[in-house]
Amino acid sequence: MTNMKPAVFLCYNVSGLYIHKKGLNQVNHMKRTISWAAVLSWAAVLLWMALIFFLSSQPADQSNELSTGITEAIARTIEKIIPGTEIVIGELNHVVRKNAHFFAYMVLGILTMNALRSSGADRKKGFLLAMVICVIYAASDEIHQLFVPGRGCQFTDVLIDSAGALVGSGIVCAAGAIRRKRQASE
Repeated sequence: MTNMKPAVFLCYNVSGLYIHKKGLNQVNHMKRTISWAAVLSWAAVLLWMALIFFLSSQPADQSNELSTGITEAIARTIEKIIPGTEIVIGELNHVVRKNAHFFAYMVLGILTMNALRSSGADRKKGFLLAMVICVIYAASDEIHQLFVPGRGCQFTDVLIDSAGALVGSGIVCAAGAIRRKRQASE
């Protein structure tokens, strides 16, 4: 009799996806079923990462045009709320661009933490893993920008991205703690 490694299959049924191993004459179903919520959560993470990659792939002039348009809209809104306010578009544009980093990775932190929790990760391990995923993605995104015309790799952007991911992951942890506290008091 030969020693064959069991094959691993990703299968689905009405309750969701599940993984099983099939050996020579046996089928061992693993205990963990991957829910549709987990699959959709990971799809959201991948789509958000794709959006970040797409925006990072824009040459500097195209990226600056997009952020300047957003900055001008913000400036018009501020001038309507506080008439006579002098706004330096260049300075505000820098703030808008850095905040875009923070908020894009805050959303990535929320989505990643949610996907990990939906996949069965506990709070502490999920938080650490979410941070590792987000920080590695932020660093790889900055390295990717080295190959985009007019763009560059900035360590400060990785720090801003990481801070956003930290806040996003923290929001999911805090929401979970509040939910558990409410359930315990009922």
